[in-house]
Amino acid sequence: ADFAQDLRRAGMAVELAYKGDISKRMKRASRAGARLAVIIGDAELQGAVATIRDLDSGAQNVTPLADLPAELSRRT
Repeated sequence: ADFAQDLRRAGMAVELAYKGDISKRMKRASRAGARLAVIIGDAELQGAVATIRDLDSGAQNVTPLADLPAELSRRT
């Protein structure tokens, strides 16, 4: 499934980053004004979930991929 495309259709800005240190990617997202980051790695794909990180507080929670657009809409 193309999660990025689904999120864009839901009106969300999406930037994909596949390489590099994850903490640097989170800092870059924060500097760009993002409030949330979605992490979908190999482990998340196997479990059909995504990790949502609040870039202000650092809090994270896991949500099913099927619920991702609705969960992000609720939190923005």
